[in-house]
Amino acid sequence: MSNVSLLENGFDYIINSLNKLKTIELNMGNKYTIKYIIRDLISGIEIILKYRLECDNWAFVINDLDKLAINNYENGDFVSVTLEQSIDRLKKLCNVSMKKEDELTLINLKLIRNKIEHFKLNLNQEETISLVYNSITVILNFIDREPEYFKNRFSKEEKSLYSSIKEKIFNLDKYLNKLEQEIHNRFPDVPFKTCPKCYKRCVKVQGIKCKCYLCKFDYQDTSYERNKYIEKYQPSYRDISKGAVPIEEIDCPYCGDTMLMDYENNKAICFMCKKETTIDDIDCCVKCGRPGITGICDCCLEDIALMQWEISRGK
Repeated sequence: MSNVSLLENGFDYIINSLNKLKTIELNMGNKYTIKYIIRDLISGIEIILKYRLECDNWAFVINDLDKLAINNYENGDFVSVTLEQSIDRLKKLCNVSMKKEDELTLINLKLIRNKIEHFKLNLNQEETISLVYNSITVILNFIDREPEYFKNRFSKEEKSLYSSIKEKIFNLDKYLNKLEQEIHNRFPDVPFKTCPKCYKRCVKVQGIKCKCYLCKFDYQDTSYERNKYIEKYQPSYRDISKGAVPIEEIDCPYCGDTMLMDYENNKAICFMCKKETTIDDIDCCVKCGRPGITGICDCCLEDIALMQWEISRGK
């Protein structure tokens, strides 16, 4: 009976996803191919994040810290952490840094997987290729930043699979660059901007409306409206030195875009979802201050449960 390591399992899922992706590049896939590309990719990424958690403490992989049992863990008889929990525990418990945009890339991938499983499939070829490339780039950068947990520990098989992923993603990057250049050649007079979703310079801007000609991402760029508001209402340096509170930017608890917290005028404004309310109406976690939360957020509850578990074990 062959023994497949946790990391080897994760790499294998990603390679399966990339192999299926190649079939749609060659127009050889069917209408179900994209579904399996996304499913295998998110499975592989989640396993890699759980592997990193396990390197520090096997208990970090358990969803419910009140139900810890080493025997259950070794037998695989437990519910593991979600993607969001993995990212949060890596930052809080393992001191691993991750850029906000990288977190959003992975969470977006999971949301798409959930829609495919529970609703319907609505991705074209270019969107899928960009999504796969960006997500794998995030996880490869994550691995490269942690050599003591990955490259320095690779088995022969893990090293071979990792090298294969790097080679395939290099070829995928060349393919995307080719598509990007074709778009520039078709529209030589358009001053394209970089897309926040596929990171290729293929976005045409008309006012606040933006559309990527590569991955077909439509969105509104609210930075212009935010900057105008800040320019008009930001307290002066003199006022701030006397105690005025500058305008703060936070993640909007309603849509995830940027919300402005104008403390001097008691306003909380998001130009993306058009939500405007008072500062007092924005609920915050009573422990960490995270906006959009009533009572204590899940992250803080996990911290409390973990601390209680460590105390019970005499740590």
